[in-house]
Amino acid sequence: MSMQTKSMNRLAPIDEAVKAAVRWLDAHQEPEGFWVGMIETNCCMEAEWLMASHILGIKLPMEDGLVRAILKGQRPDGAWETYPGATGGDINSTVESYVALRLKGLSPSDPVMTKARNWILQNGGLRKVRVFTRYWLAMLGIWPWQATPNVPPEVIRFPRWFPFNIYNFAQWARATFVPLTVISARRAVFPLPCGRLDELFPDGYENFDFYTPVKDADFLSLEWIFLKVDRILHALQNARLTPGRENAIKLCLEWVIKHQDADGAWGGIQPPWIYALIALHVEGYALDHPVLAKGISTLSDHWSYERDGVTHIQASESPVGHVARSARNARGGFSAQELAFHAEGARLGPAKTGRLARRLVDHGQEHSLGRLGVRTRQSLLPGHRRHRRRLAYVGKNSGQRRAGAPRADRDGDRTRGRLDACHAIALGRLGRLRQGQ
Repeated sequence: MSMQTKSMNRLAPIDEAVKAAVRWLDAHQEPEGFWVGMIETNCCMEAEWLMASHILGIKLPMEDGLVRAILKGQRPDGAWETYPGATGGDINSTVESYVALRLKGLSPSDPVMTKARNWILQNGGLRKVRVFTRYWLAMLGIWPWQATPNVPPEVIRFPRWFPFNIYNFAQWARATFVPLTVISARRAVFPLPCGRLDELFPDGYENFDFYTPVKDADFLSLEWIFLKVDRILHALQNARLTPGRENAIKLCLEWVIKHQDADGAWGGIQPPWIYALIALHVEGYALDHPVLAKGISTLSDHWSYERDGVTHIQASESPVGHVARSARNARGGFSAQELAFHAEGARLGPAKTGRLARRLVDHGQEHSLGRLGVRTRQSLLPGHRRHRRRLAYVGKNSGQRRAGAPRADRDGDRTRGRLDACHAIALGRLGRLRQGQ
């Protein structure tokens, strides 16, 4: 047997595996031409939506399914983990799941809660939770706002050349940061019906040190400087020495509303979406307001999914990323002829290519319309003169902003360029696959 024959025999299983993978990709391509799968994450998603429903004063249609998902996700040791099969539990997921279950009526003496509470106390207690978990506890009246990082809404005014301006953050980070400044400025509290959960403070609530930082900071380090600045910001807020704050909050609200996605969410990911809803609610927006109503309703449209009798909520969606990766992986090291004609019917036909191209072009146009996909209406925004100077309306068909739009508006989100690049890569790879190049 020749060396070439032996090599082909060894590669035969790989050959069949790749062909099977291509057939699977063909079978699971959506009618519109894209691929997308459910994004799995930890129980913080379900827990935070249950806590948000309490803050917003609504009952989610999938509430019972979310509770079942949290209960199902508990580990034998009583904790909740960040990914399936993790070597240990996660303090943040466990605390947030515990709070959400207590909010939904589970008693502290319930075996589920007893195991969870014992794990929390044995693993450092509430002192170990991250900053975002502390914000959730503050909104529910468990953690004092004075002991959370102060994020002033005045950052919305920082120019683009300033190192700490919001456009120096990633797209999802600034979309999270802006509404959080409103919540922090208002120090909004929505107490739990079951109280402040004293069972999580074995030495007494009054004796708990809420001011312990998440991690120790070395003297004159960046973390140390931020802690000192944070104390100053809290002192100024306590003394009401925050001139122009109301106008800064209005600018933040304007930014939040302007950057709502076409489907009603924000940033294509959970944190900015859920904080935006809470910020608008804190500022008095009614639940039937177009922006708020759309942001709540989209949760049931395509962000949640049923599996094994429970309801999960995705942290994000990634059809663009899945398209690029699927088109790349479909090539799999084989020639286009092998993929298109030898894989027993595995094909990505021209009709699907055309639909995908039109879909992605339409999606790109939505982003060129300022992420809302529609014109932003004056009636949805705070009415002040600065708004009228800053906001650039988008033409219905032109896709162009007015010449007087701020630079941030003209440039758009940096993410848009990356999305367009993904579109081009996906279409290019699919095209080469079709043409046999």
